[in-house]
Amino acid sequence: MKLDSPSRFTSFYESFSDLIFATMAIFVLLMIIFLSLIKPTENVDAIKQELEQAKAEMAEAQQAMQESEFEKEKAREQLEEVTKALADIESAIQSQGLELIVVVDVSGSMSDALGHLEETIRTISKVLPKVAPEFRIGVVAYAISDKVPNGLQVFPAQQIFPEHKDGGRSLAMINSFIDKLVRGGLAPVDRAFLTALDMSEQSASQFKGSQTIMLLGDVGPYESPNGDWTRVEHYERQAERQLLQQISRWVGDRDKRSIISLYSGEPVNNRSSGKDQASYNFFRQVAVAADQPQNFTQNPGKMLAYLLTAIVKED
Repeated sequence: MKLDSPSRFTSFYESFSDLIFATMAIFVLLMIIFLSLIKPTENVDAIKQELEQAKAEMAEAQQAMQESEFEKEKAREQLEEVTKALADIESAIQSQGLELIVVVDVSGSMSDALGHLEETIRTISKVLPKVAPEFRIGVVAYAISDKVPNGLQVFPAQQIFPEHKDGGRSLAMINSFIDKLVRGGLAPVDRAFLTALDMSEQSASQFKGSQTIMLLGDVGPYESPNGDWTRVEHYERQAERQLLQQISRWVGDRDKRSIISLYSGEPVNNRSSGKDQASYNFFRQVAVAADQPQNFTQNPGKMLAYLLTAIVKED
């Protein structure tokens, strides 16, 4: 997530807005003075029309500035969240290792959220190895396509080293995997999450640090090839229950384990389909099953701050 520095952004914004409003205000003032001086025989209607247009343009400029102010505040909030999260976990991660496994839907509906995820993975893979004694990352990307008929693209959990220790090779490996991800259609989230659980268990016997699994997607385990597109089938509900039970068991089996569930779908309402409502509830229940309901969010744009906050489960 790339954020402009607050001082530079504020300076540009203020100078730009001052210039716009000063110019528009002077123009409107001059038009009003001119109207009071002209003779009635001159084309007053045309001048009044220009004045009304100028007022409308000034109103549009004001609206644009207000929207820019809103975007600037959002950027400031995100920067503050990331800064605070880094400060909160710095002492904790210096004394233990971290393992993060990302389970991500790479189907066609995930374009915007994937952009946030890719930037997050690149950022933490570059920063955390510098402050943690051991940082490991794994990725399970899921979406069925002609090139990936089983629906899973897996980057096995492995240590990422600071660039000065391995010449940037481990960082280049995870970046290359992200760059080459193949997008697909149906999203088998249940199989992907079970793969992530198995991956973490394989390293648990030797890795003693904190383990976090982060799920990012917009549909629950309801995309069977022969299933209904609007409602959840009975066997899909059964697969959902089994997965939630396994998540609960995984968290309870060992200390320092956490789940982060990021739902990137459209907000649900009374007009949403049954499958859309079920998908929202599934992502919320993933965090609940881990007994960490606070680790559910619908804002992938705050992924980095959210991840840094939740990645270390205090003893």
